Amino acid sequence: MNNQVNYSIIIPHKNNLELLRRCLLSIPARSDVQRIVVDDCSAQSTVKELLKLEDKSTKIILTTENKGAGYARNIGLKNAVGEWIVFADSDDTFETEQLSIAMSECLCDEKTDVIYFDVNCYDSTTGKFSDDLNEQYKRYLFDRNDCENLCRYKIRAPWGKFIRKTLIDKYDIRFSEVPVSNDLIFSLKIGYYASCVMVYKQLCVYNYFVWKSSLTAHSKLNYSLLKVHIQTAYERNEFIESHHIPIKYRTNYFYILPAVYRTNKIEAIKTFMEMAKKTPIRYLFQDIFKVTIDFFRHTNKKSK
Repeated sequence: MNNQVNYSIIIPHKNNLELLRRCLLSIPARSDVQRIVVDDCSAQSTVKELLKLEDKSTKIILTTENKGAGYARNIGLKNAVGEWIVFADSDDTFETEQLSIAMSECLCDEKTDVIYFDVNCYDSTTGKFSDDLNEQYKRYLFDRNDCENLCRYKIRAPWGKFIRKTLIDKYDIRFSEVPVSNDLIFSLKIGYYASCVMVYKQLCVYNYFVWKSSLTAHSKLNYSLLKVHIQTAYERNEFIESHHIPIKYRTNYFYILPAVYRTNKIEAIKTFMEMAKKTPIRYLFQDIFKVTIDFFRHTNKKSK
């Protein structure tokens, strides 16, 4: 890779070779794109096939410590040489043509630190739109009154955006090396430290696939992982408060509680106690009240 690389696309991977191939094939064939796949201790048979994907534009990095996607993304950042950083999950895809247009149109931008794009969220089983996630993401992106701040402080996924590498390097922004929610604080810091952001609603560059067997889904049954999620969200709220970001952008832990309750009522009680312990008393009752109201509103909407 040389100094003419404009985009570095970082993809963490683990035992998901066919879907990784699909992801790589969706990346535009451009000479200014560096593709970095960081493998998180896949099986040896998978690694053997994975290494065959390496070429002049694709760098394969093998890790030996099995520290998860956050660690893999941090390794990717160390090896990225592009002016812009782009993230993808190995089981997702890009909108090839739209991404290529975005890459060409954004090259002349010299002042913007983060560019947010539209994305599609699909149910991986049915192939249909995942209505809840699409609605949530687009609610931030297309908000008429507070779009920029909602993107800065509420969009938590690392994908669906271009991030200038100098911003990441200047503030030494890295992913949390934890088994879940590794991107929560990273995305917040990117939004906070960016001096100028752009919301590019006209282009949809990324397809996010929701997998029911994903780590996120399994974490609803695993109290130890739920505790990690709550602790990371707590640290996110601490950052918001200490940096005087308006409290309306803080994380309300209790939103995951209904899903936990549906799968394991005992774990839900333990999770509730942990959430209550991590929530300042001045927010506790309003957080619970808001989740309760939204839960019943959503339930009524689905029943109609």
